[in-house]
Amino acid sequence: MNKQHWAHLKVRQAIDKGILIRPDVCELCGVNVVQRNEMLKRFGFEKKRPMTFAHHFNGYDDPLNIWWICPSCNSQLAGKHDGTLSLEEARQIVTPYDIDREETAWKMWDISVRRHDEHQEWLNLSLLDILIKRKV
Repeated sequence: MNKQHWAHLKVRQAIDKGILIRPDVCELCGVNVVQRNEMLKRFGFEKKRPMTFAHHFNGYDDPLNIWWICPSCNSQLAGKHDGTLSLEEARQIVTPYDIDREETAWKMWDISVRRHDEHQEWLNLSLLDILIKRKV
């Protein structure tokens, strides 16, 4: 077992024993992952298990020395630090989360998809009308 797997196992065991408690809020951007999932559910994109991740910011030698971060911050930090980054420096790297801005973006996407579907339905009906008139 490599160090990364060992560290993840130790975090899992600490959670199971109640030593660590997985929070719902990201330590970097402040998103509440459960609240975000409720918003995503309205657009059909809910996660089965919304959660923060245990990010081993100083490497895997001390497996319980972690930051609890959301999936977005986890991907934004990937490969961008060498273990010497402070929490404040990491916050400068990630994009601050704004649930209102994301909800607006999802609403725009939803409107766009509906318009596309309505247009496609209209095209299909028009084609059907043409075929019926020609009695193909």
